[in-house]
Amino acid sequence: MNIFFGRWNGYKHTFKGILLRLVIFLAMMALMRYTAAQVKTLSGGQGIIDLYVLPSPSFTAAALSRFTGKARFFYQWGFFSVDMVYVLSYCTFYRCAIRYFMQRCPVNESTAEKLAFM
Repeated sequence: MNIFFGRWNGYKHTFKGILLRLVIFLAMMALMRYTAAQVKTLSGGQGIIDLYVLPSPSFTAAALSRFTGKARFFYQWGFFSVDMVYVLSYCTFYRCAIRYFMQRCPVNESTAEKLAFM
């Protein structure tokens, strides 16, 4: 038995819990957009480097060197911190939502593990 899958270790997700995780995820998305706008404002229109497709190390270094000290500090500590928490909230919401729906559907253990990517 897989101890990480809710149906087999006794933990069951609730609809209220999934809604709470959705609210947290959406709030983090809004905060992420706000911090990205702050980076753009502080850097004089540069914006976040993450949105460029496969930026080279030299491009990234040049873009960071154009930031002011305040913009660089906010980008490295404010934006990245919010970005990491956003990723955690995103993954937690989707993982728990998938587990919740699989608890509600009659599936066997091997199928459930494949669907939950475990």
